[in-house]
Amino acid sequence: MKTGRLNSILAYLRDNPQSSSKAIFDALPDLGGYATVKRELAKAVAEGTVVVTGLRKAARYSVAPGFGLLQSCLLYTSDAADDK
Repeated sequence: MKTGRLNSILAYLRDNPQSSSKAIFDALPDLGGYATVKRELAKAVAEGTVVVTGLRKAARYSVAPGFGLLQSCLLYTSDAADDK
């Protein structure tokens, strides 16, 4: 299940791929502390919704390529269900 924090991070990453955790933290101050952002990113990477390139300070995060397609399909099916 996606949290509000994770949804905010995913929205930011769609517009700003290859972002560092610090850039995400700086751009989204309402998410909480830096450690919270790092935990959310770690969960998203484990789920496969976010991919990470690089290690430690050089780590950059992006939305997983398949996740955008999956999310579009889910939105389409939920919109179609609403029309019935």
